[in-house]
Amino acid sequence: MSPLLPRALPAEIVLDILAFLDQHDCAQAALASRAFHELALRVLYRRIVIKGRRSTCWPLRDLFFLLATGSYPARLVHTLHIDFFARPGCLVHLTPDMPPLLSAAFASMSNLTVLCLGECCDPLLVPAVQNACLPALERLALHS
Repeated sequence: MSPLLPRALPAEIVLDILAFLDQHDCAQAALASRAFHELALRVLYRRIVIKGRRSTCWPLRDLFFLLATGSYPARLVHTLHIDFFARPGCLVHLTPDMPPLLSAAFASMSNLTVLCLGECCDPLLVPAVQNACLPALERLALHS
């Protein structure tokens, strides 16, 4: 597999992806990620919730890659909640090449109204969020 292509998001890390999708969007999501498709079929709200249980940057990178490239219909995302459990060994880190990816992902979420970042988020993530252009944003919650 090419290192530029996202891997399937592990189910143990992505507990819920909630999105209001029509059949065409579900088909597109299935092509990009089986995990997105399976979770999107179960729910009806326009929300993405990621909860991490181990040290890794891959779930975030994969999510932002799908949003930035249009593989997942980012216009349907109204709420993005990223929360990592604060416990020993769960440190979320981003690679230095991720800020441009984050910028592109946030730019694609034109309907994002709520953005919440939980504890244990990488110091690179908060500045990327603070510098993002989010015209529809009504609520921003940053926790350090």
